[in-house]
This record gives sequence, C-alpha cells and structure tokens, in this order.
Amino acid sequence: MRMFSGLIAKDAIVIASGPPYPSISPGERARFVISLRNNSEQAVKGVATFSTPDGHELSRTEHSFSLNPNEVTEVDLEFSTTYEDENIIVPIEISVSVEEESKLILLARKPLDVPVIGPVGALAYRGLDETVLLETERFRITMSRNPPIMMRYIENKITGMSERVWWFLPVPGYPFPSEGGEWGHKKFDLQVRNFKDRAEIQLEAESVDRPGLRMTIIYRAHPGREYMETVVRLANVGTTKRINLGLIMGLWMDYMGGMLHVPVNGDIYCLDSVEWTGQRQLPKSPRYYHESWAALLDHDGVSIIGTIWNTEHLDEVTPTRMRSMTRTEYRLPDLEVGQSIEIIPLRLVVTQGSWKNVRRLWAQLNGKSAELKGHIEARSDLEVELIHTSSKMRQRNGAPIIVDRATENKMKLRVSVIHEDPIKSEITLRMPEGLLANGKRNLEFKVESLSIDSPFTVPITITVDDDKDWLRRNGEVKLKFQSRVAQIPLTALVYDSKVPPKRDTTTEQSLVLHSFTLGEYQMAVSPDYCANLVRLGKEGQPSVFYDTFPEAKPFIWWDQHYSGVSPMIAGWDVWDWESALPKEKWLLSEVTQGPWIGYELRTVAKHAPKVKSIEFTVRYMMLPGVPLVHSEIRATNKSGQWKKVWLGFRGISRVGGKTQSNIHTVTQGGRVHCCPTAEQARIAATPEEGWIAFEEPESGEVLGTISGAKKQPILRATNLGEKAQETMVRGWKNLKTGESGAVSCYYILTSTVEDVVLLKNLPARIE
Repeated sequence: MRMFSGLIAKDAIVIASGPPYPSISPGERARFVISLRNNSEQAVKGVATFSTPDGHELSRTEHSFSLNPNEVTEVDLEFSTTYEDENIIVPIEISVSVEEESKLILLARKPLDVPVIGPVGALAYRGLDETVLLETERFRITMSRNPPIMMRYIENKITGMSERVWWFLPVPGYPFPSEGGEWGHKKFDLQVRNFKDRAEIQLEAESVDRPGLRMTIIYRAHPGREYMETVVRLANVGTTKRINLGLIMGLWMDYMGGMLHVPVNGDIYCLDSVEWTGQRQLPKSPRYYHESWAALLDHDGVSIIGTIWNTEHLDEVTPTRMRSMTRTEYRLPDLEVGQSIEIIPLRLVVTQGSWKNVRRLWAQLNGKSAELKGHIEARSDLEVELIHTSSKMRQRNGAPIIVDRATENKMKLRVSVIHEDPIKSEITLRMPEGLLANGKRNLEFKVESLSIDSPFTVPITITVDDDKDWLRRNGEVKLKFQSRVAQIPLTALVYDSKVPPKRDTTTEQSLVLHSFTLGEYQMAVSPDYCANLVRLGKEGQPSVFYDTFPEAKPFIWWDQHYSGVSPMIAGWDVWDWESALPKEKWLLSEVTQGPWIGYELRTVAKHAPKVKSIEFTVRYMMLPGVPLVHSEIRATNKSGQWKKVWLGFRGISRVGGKTQSNIHTVTQGGRVHCCPTAEQARIAATPEEGWIAFEEPESGEVLGTISGAKKQPILRATNLGEKAQETMVRGWKNLKTGESGAVSCYYILTSTVEDVVLLKNLPARIE
C-alpha cells in the first residue's frame, strides 16, 4: 500500500507514445503515435512541436490541438533512420505550448528516446513515462526510475512474450528488512550509460539504517547475449567495521503457471503440477543444486525466463514458478573501513526453446561444457513407480507394469518427492482389472516422513486372478498430501511365461528366415535380408507391414524396398545409405532378457558410408502372449575415431492389408487425427508424447509405434500417397571411441488407439 500526504504534483498535459517504447532497426522507416492528454480541469489550446538531430527525418514537425478536460489527441509520426544509425539513441524532442492571453507559453518539453538497434546491440535509455529501460536485439527490461525503484516488465522481442514483474532490487542485511525497508523507498543516484560492448543502468545510495554502507547496483546487458546481469557492490565508507552482512535478491512475477526446470542432485527436475510450484518443495540448501540455474517456461510454450546465480557466499536459494521466480540469499564477509565487495547475485535470462538454452548460458559463464550427453529426460517432482524388486531402471509416471500371469510377481512401490523438508502422505493403490496386490484389490499406506533424501518403498506381491486380456486398465495410485492430491493411472501388461516359443527356420531363394510364435502372435527376422523384422502379426494372417519377402521390389521412388521393418544406419552427411545396407553381413542369435524373448543381429559395418568399423546390434523382442515388439538398434564405436551416427527403424504399414490408414498422434501440442488422401503428408509426434497409431477405419485394427526417447523428435509418420504409409523412428548419436548409443521403439497390435496412448510411457530399455 502506498500513502501520500499533502498535494501531489501532476502534469497538465500528459505526453505518451504508442507503442510506449518505440524501437527500430537501422535504415527502417517506422510509424508510431504521440498522444497528448489534457490532465487539467479546463479546456486548452496549443501547439506541439517535434524535432530530431540533423540527418533524421520526421514526417511532421508541428501539431495544433484543442482539448477539453481528459480529452486526448494523437499525432501520427513517421521516423526514418540510416544504415549508419546502428546502436544509438536518437532523441525526438517534444515541446508542448498552450495559449494564454493570445500568447503561446511553453508548458512541457520532453525527449522521446528512440533506440536504433542493429542485429547485435544493447542500449540503456529513459522512457517518457518515468521509466528507464535496458534493451537488446532480443529483450527489453523496463524499470521505474523513481521510488519505489523496481523492475516493471520483461519482454522477449523474439516471441512477443511480456511479463509483469516487480522488485529485483538487492537488499542488504542482516537482519533483512520487511518489504524492502529503506531501500524500497530510497531515492537512488541513477545513471544511464552506453558503451560499445555493454549498456548499463547504475543505482547508488548510502544506507541510513547502516551508516557508512554504500550500495551500488548495475543492471548490465551485452549485445548478442540473452541475459541481463546484476552487479552489486557494497562499500564501507564509514568509520567503523561493518559486520554481519548479507544480501538477498529475488524476482517477483505476475505469473501463475508454467513449467520450471531445476538441476538437483545430478538430475534435471521438472515442476509442472498446479499445486507444487517450488516455494515449499524445492530445497533451499545450495548443496542440492549441482548447477546454479533455473528455467521457467512461459504460458506460450516457447518463451523461457531463466535465472543463473552465483555460488560464492550463497547461503540459500529458492527457485519457484509462482509469484517469485528465484530468491537468493548471500552471507557476506565483514568489511573493514574502506573495503568493498562485489558480487553478481543473479543473471536474468530471456530466451526461447527449452531449459537447455539456460543451461548452455550457465555453462558458458562458468567455464563448463555446454554439451549434454544424450537426450536428458527431466524427472518429475513426484515420481510413482511400481517395478520388479530387481529392477534398476527408473520408470516414468504412468508407465505400465509388466506382470506374469503364471506366477507371483515380487515388486515394490516406490514414491519419491523433491522436498528437502519431510512431508506426510496417504497412499492408496488400486490395482488394474483382474490383478491383486498382496491378495487384495486395494492397499493403503500412511507415510510419516517422505523427502528427497528418504523416498518411500514397500514390497508388494502381485498376482493375476483371471485369464482375460493381456492389457489391464483402470488401476490407480492416489497420493494425498497436505498441499496436493495426485492421481497416477496404472495399467498392466500381462504375459504368460508358460507359453512356449515355437521356433522355425526356413530358406527362401537362399535367404534364411527365422520365426517364432508366442501364443497367437508371430514375428520373423532375417539376417540375410538387411537384418529386417520381416513379418509381424497374428499367426496365419498377413503381416501388418508391407511384405514381398524374399524379394526387394521397386517402391514409390526407391529403386528397391525391403519387407517389414528395416534398420537404418548411416554416418553424418550421408544421403544414400540404403544401397550399402544389403552388403553388410549380420550374425543372428536367439536371446532372452527377463521375460522378453527374441533375436539379436550383429554386424561390424564394412560398407555403410562413414560408419565403417562401427558395431551395430539390432534386437527384436516379444513378451509371451502380448502383441508387442521392443526394437532396439545400438551402435558401438570401434573405429578409433569420433563418429556421428544415424540410427533408427523404418517400415511401411499394411494394417488390415490396406495401403492407407487413419493416422493418430499428438503434434504441436494437440491431438491429431489425419484421414489420408492422395497427397503426401508428414506428421512428427511431439517428443514428450512419442506415439503414433495407424488405424484401419473399417475393422478398427491398430498398429502403434511408441518411441523410447521422450525428449528427442525422432518419431514420425508419412503418408506417401495412395500406395503407402511409413512409420519411422530415427535419431543421431555422437560417439567417441568405445562409446555406444541406441534408438528404441515398440510396435503394438491392438484394437483401439487409446491402448497405444495407455502404453506411451513404456521404458526405452527392457530388463
């Protein structure tokens, strides 16, 4: 609340511009508006004049007006710059004179500073509306220049994002004052400075509460960089030693949502729930943060506001995504008379894309490698896993459990949170249809102490008490906290370990075909046929993929195309990889991994362009009685030099024997249902969803592809016309000598698209 006493001064004529802060490029002819509002209680007449330095052209230099009280007049102006006007401030002087006794009396004169910013530039300047601004080619920061001095707006000029903010003013302690104390209403000595390599707004004032303590604050922007840094200098200009010094700094925002990423305990965590915003969940102790940054995704799904903090002298840090963006607290050393200390408590990042851009800047500023190994999936602030006791993998929330119909399944329920301070929880486990946990359909647990250092784990025995379908739905894990209720759906894949695999080997036109049947489902692979998954489907029925085995026939625009699902391998900058693939020799072996049964094919490339001497391993694995194939292709660099390798799988769908099916997926943030035509169309699945389903419209039969990676855009479907549709999973791997990388996916045969959606969180690897 702000209270005033006495008379409050106001301008008789209020001058404003539209847009409020016109910014233009060198050589541009820009149009904007100057408005004049009569703020007095009587009608006025007068003249407004406009002028610029020599060499800059204005479309008009004078405007006569007649205004009643509160009436507004607007003047359209066009302003031209030259290509030499790069990274300069061009002032337009606005003078307003009014008639008094038939004479024009000068009432107001104000400069409108117009920043002319080139492809790379940074400028600081004063606004018409008692603000001061820091602007680059990428962003604009608006601050008040009269008490209370604080930040007002953050704008991303690339995406159009504009967020209302306040404060972002360092406050010294200890103890720290409430609501800014003297600094919240202090009149600072304010300077606006522009240099070739930076632009600065400097504030300086001495403390009344701590005599002799002078604080200098510099808000600094650099051309071509996506951040504003805040430099704070505390100096002891008094006569006695300054002890017990601290500093806090935070950014408050008029913001109620978004997705916050933070680096905690060696992982990247994502806070995106409605209730948990970080304020009472994220650890305050700096020891939990292995990197010093936080990234907040704005409402538009593109703009990123990030913070990077200093770790020296840091006592507490609290990243959040609701009201307060990041708050840092520093415990500083004592200052002898004449001593000073300088610190950069926070850098404010204004960028777009993902948290990786904020991390890249943090790495560059701290002498760290900006390169990330692989495609990192962020962990959730609340993780619920129902996994086998021996499992070492971390599952995504909502991942289906895999259970054996023929035996007891020894599993564990594990719940993890990001809280530093322990919290309580009530957990209810409702099993999917036909499954029992410890002989019951429902189990309840009360957890007294759950924290990031102490997850909750309990052993559970799961059994199947009927002989129904392989996919079980309608389970749930419900977690009730004081500040949140979470409901995690639970789905189960039920296989039968007693179903024996029927293996068969045949030779057609000198090509060996290995096949096996598990229950009513069959698949076949051939090491002599490009290591393809040649056939997949119900026993005795046509394959759900294009099938001309043992021949490779011309297809669409390819010289030849192979049946089933083909592995894809190539080096960097290779266009024709297909013609070399048939020359590679693959060795096949039968493999079993946990409940999964299938084939492994291995080769050391001798012909594929730019990947010679790299070992490739392809696996096709099935669960007994489940129409699901896990496909993985792995490259191990044995070449003795760094390689960039392209890996994946490609297949032509033939659901129900038809050349075209309806295509379902999620792309660009929305669910897509594509009814194909004769025209070509390509659809890329949103990485976080990572599923595509081909639905034959008459029978409803569905072939689904689920990507193992959820942070890399590697899954797509293509309608090639009336003759074919393609499903493709593909990714790049950077491999040093001895390193390996893999791309994986699942192929699922089912009767509804929603079954594919239920299974979208299957893990990238199998155990």
